[in-house]
Amino acid sequence: TIEVRDRRRLRALRERAAAWLEGSGQVEAAVRLYFEAGLPRRAAAVAEAASWPMRRAGRFATLEEWTERCVRADCRTPWLVFEFASACGDHGLFDRGVQLFDQHLLTPKANLPSRIRLRASTSKGMLLYESGRRKEARAALEQAKALMTRRVDGRDRAEVLRLEAKMLAADRKWDQAESLVNRALALLESAGDRDNLAFALIDLSQYQFARGDHAGVVRSTSRCLPILGTHGSPSPLGVAYNNLAGARHLLGEFDRALEAFSAALRNARLGKAEYLEAMVLLGEADLFSDLGLAFQAGELY
Repeated sequence: TIEVRDRRRLRALRERAAAWLEGSGQVEAAVRLYFEAGLPRRAAAVAEAASWPMRRAGRFATLEEWTERCVRADCRTPWLVFEFASACGDHGLFDRGVQLFDQHLLTPKANLPSRIRLRASTSKGMLLYESGRRKEARAALEQAKALMTRRVDGRDRAEVLRLEAKMLAADRKWDQAESLVNRALALLESAGDRDNLAFALIDLSQYQFARGDHAGVVRSTSRCLPILGTHGSPSPLGVAYNNLAGARHLLGEFDRALEAFSAALRNARLGKAEYLEAMVLLGEADLFSDLGLAFQAGELY
């Protein structure tokens, strides 16, 4: 075979093929061939640049493979690690995401610029909050605040505001949490960041729900669902639909609530988000109970 007879020629062919694949937008195949050609730095550069599009497309396994290969090759890919760690959170793997942030982005030996450390601290805090580790989440928030300067990007400032709002919500200070997340929304709208705008709208809908503003929940989720529908990661979509379903239920819109619960359950299962699935089933059971369908409610409880 050519691999046995002429390894140098094979490497050159793989490099040329990888370059063509990269140019044509077939980044997953390009990264694989660059690694096979013995060019880990080229592979890492492509993976780093494509990390957010891969997360947005829900390519969790790809992000995992790229991160592991780049780490083994000792390549510096902070944004790839960031997106994979964040994707772990999308799939309910909170501890794994936190570990990635700590080991590769927040350790002093990483010696990374302040912006990636700010984003890592904030996103780590989000994962800690979602996993119920509120004290550690507060510490991550303080770490993020310490990294902020007057010149920090509005999108990065918005993420810190979102985390700060979550801490207020943990103390049941819903009005203050809503005020902060509205400030984050204004920054994200100004920056044209529709993806993070959708995530912030999910936050807003949760605070509105806690305050009893169920019509507000419908408005917020109706704004974020079209954006989240273009993502390949199903878990955020499941959260939004679950919030919408709960609000529709309490507004007495039972048929529309059932439709939203069905969409929430489908996305929770696609994302293998077991906790979210349990919350959806509980909400659906409550709805069946209110409809007088005790047997169906009992099956879900």
